[in-house]
Amino acid sequence: MQLSVGQRSYASWIVPGLLLTLCSHNAFAAGFAIRGQSASSIGTAGASDVSGTTDISAMFSNPAALSAFKGTNIAVGAAFIMPKGEFSEGKRTVASTGVEAINDSEDAKKSDDFGDNATIPAIYASYEVNEDVTAGVALTAPFGTNTDYGKDWVGRYHGTKTELEVINLDLAASYKLMENLKLGFGVQVQSARGLIEGASNYGAAANASVATTAAQTAAGLVRDYYNAVGAGDSAAAAAANTAIEANQLAKDFRTATQSALAGQPTSSYPTIIQNTLTSAGAQYVGGQVVAREGQDDVYASYEGNDIAYGFTFGVLYSPIAELDLGLSYRSQVVHKTEGDFKLSGETSAAEAYAASVGLKRKADLNLAVPDIIGFGANYKGVTDMNIYLSASMTRWTKIKDINVVPESGANVLVRLDWEDVWHVGLGGDYKVNENVILRAGVASDNSPTTDDLRSPRSPDDNRRMYSIGGRYQAEGWSADLGFMHTRLRDPTLNLKNDAYPEANGRGDLTGKYKVTANTLMAQYNRAL
Repeated sequence: MQLSVGQRSYASWIVPGLLLTLCSHNAFAAGFAIRGQSASSIGTAGASDVSGTTDISAMFSNPAALSAFKGTNIAVGAAFIMPKGEFSEGKRTVASTGVEAINDSEDAKKSDDFGDNATIPAIYASYEVNEDVTAGVALTAPFGTNTDYGKDWVGRYHGTKTELEVINLDLAASYKLMENLKLGFGVQVQSARGLIEGASNYGAAANASVATTAAQTAAGLVRDYYNAVGAGDSAAAAAANTAIEANQLAKDFRTATQSALAGQPTSSYPTIIQNTLTSAGAQYVGGQVVAREGQDDVYASYEGNDIAYGFTFGVLYSPIAELDLGLSYRSQVVHKTEGDFKLSGETSAAEAYAASVGLKRKADLNLAVPDIIGFGANYKGVTDMNIYLSASMTRWTKIKDINVVPESGANVLVRLDWEDVWHVGLGGDYKVNENVILRAGVASDNSPTTDDLRSPRSPDDNRRMYSIGGRYQAEGWSADLGFMHTRLRDPTLNLKNDAYPEANGRGDLTGKYKVTANTLMAQYNRAL
């Protein structure tokens, strides 16, 4: 007979369980996108994107918009993002046992401060080269996130801390092909820096290994005893009995086996003994792991950076004087980051394991920033008003997974399987008088995450956006202010240890979120 308790080698738990997706919701647009490039866009919930030409920040969503501006112009703005996220009812299981963990405090099962406020700058400039060509430059932060749950929270084996910063330099130009048709082209230069941290349940893995060895030894003694009895070898049976009496676990296993055999035909003994020892061994290992897991966590981090390139394209067409139509495209940018992969521990056992594996090594991570296709319309047929409609698709399906590749050891692969999503906005502005313009808008923004693979690093779900804003303008300058409230449909976590092969070792994780955000953006525009 062979004892099998279904336990993986603990060495295979550690590195694959440490890192999860670099993507997170705290940016408060779908995935890890940020809406904070334009105060006029914030004021209309993004409805003025692609077709609007209220100021030169319009070049971010459509480079063809540059043709609408004469002379030399600058715009400087900053968005202040204030997220509010609450996590509650957190529960996890111990990997490979399926048993709910019992060693987490009540405070570890909730969190109300995992997201930080952020200030996002935006700088623009344009120059009219001649009556047909206008050039522009923009410095923005279109993607990013910052979440930190702390090292002790219930979901630490699925992620603890995530930071992502993407700074984008746009170099663009527009060409007036006809009075009612403008084309725009641009180059993106992106700098990306990412930090991801997570924990692995080394205590559970190590205890499982020790307990498995003990269970296998005890089961072997019981097996030897029954084999000797069945063969009629009294001397061997006596020796096995002596060994069992000296091993409490073996005594427990034999007691369980004797109870199972009572009243059963002799022909069924081998099968009953095998099944009983397997069940008893699994129960013992599971109990030992659950009782002592979570006490020797190994922590890992990856930090890397890269500069990569992409392009933009846009069209602005006015079929009639009262209507502007826009089309734009921002290409995918693939960052091949290079950085350091580090292991650490806060107990002697965890430190010893981390040292045996290697405390620091070089690693690579390819991170794709998705491409975006945008459509927009601006109807100007109502006196002193602009009515905006926009629809943009972000192609998150190109991001299948996150794969950290250390220079030695196994890769760390996390499956995302995100979906393409649409943002649809409806808004408008109204010119109160020569100095004051008021704005408002609403939008629907879908989430790329799926219910099966939603991560605490990305507690994302479909959202609604509600915006107001305004402008004060005088000769040669203007100032914009936009406010947007974002509310998510309450996300839930339902991660499974067997969701995909590389997830094995993290355990199940469930919980509930309530997430909202307020974004306030101010912008100053000036004609030079």
